[in-house]
Amino acid sequence: MTQEYAEEVRYKRNLLEQHPLRCFQAQPHTTAAQWEVFDHLLHELC
Repeated sequence: MTQEYAEEVRYKRNLLEQHPLRCFQAQPHTTAAQWEVFDHLLHELC
Protein backbone atom coordinates (compact mmCIF):
# COMPACT_ATOMS: atom_id res chain seq x y z
CA MET A 1 0.00 0.00 0.00
CA THR A 2 1.44 3.34 -1.03
CA GLN A 3 1.17 6.52 1.01
CA GLU A 4 -1.01 8.08 -1.70
CA TYR A 5 -3.42 5.16 -1.59
CA ALA A 6 -3.68 5.31 2.20
CA GLU A 7 -4.43 9.05 2.04
CA GLU A 8 -7.10 8.50 -0.60
CA VAL A 9 -8.79 5.80 1.49
CA ARG A 10 -8.75 8.08 4.55
CA TYR A 11 -10.26 10.89 2.47
CA LYS A 12 -13.02 8.64 1.14
CA ARG A 13 -13.83 7.28 4.60
CA ASN A 14 -14.05 10.82 5.92
CA LEU A 15 -16.45 11.79 3.13
CA LEU A 16 -18.67 8.80 3.87
CA GLU A 17 -18.72 9.63 7.59
CA GLN A 18 -19.31 13.37 7.15
CA HIS A 19 -21.73 13.24 4.18
CA PRO A 20 -23.47 9.85 4.12
CA LEU A 21 -26.46 11.16 2.17
CA ARG A 22 -24.32 12.74 -0.55
CA CYS A 23 -21.87 9.89 -1.10
CA PHE A 24 -22.48 6.52 -2.69
CA GLN A 25 -21.44 3.57 -0.59
CA ALA A 26 -21.87 0.14 -2.12
CA GLN A 27 -23.01 -2.54 0.29
CA PRO A 28 -22.02 -6.18 -0.38
CA HIS A 29 -25.64 -7.37 -0.45
CA THR A 30 -26.45 -4.98 -3.33
CA THR A 31 -23.89 -6.27 -5.83
CA ALA A 32 -26.42 -8.09 -8.02
CA ALA A 33 -28.65 -5.01 -8.19
CA GLN A 34 -25.68 -2.80 -9.03
CA TRP A 35 -24.79 -5.01 -11.99
CA GLU A 36 -28.41 -5.01 -13.13
CA VAL A 37 -28.53 -1.19 -13.15
CA PHE A 38 -25.14 -1.01 -14.86
CA ASP A 39 -26.26 -3.41 -17.60
CA HIS A 40 -29.47 -1.45 -18.13
CA LEU A 41 -27.60 1.86 -18.37
CA LEU A 42 -25.09 0.46 -20.85
CA HIS A 43 -27.90 -0.68 -23.13
CA GLU A 44 -29.64 2.68 -22.85
CA LEU A 45 -26.46 4.60 -23.62
CA CYS A 46 -25.75 2.52 -26.70
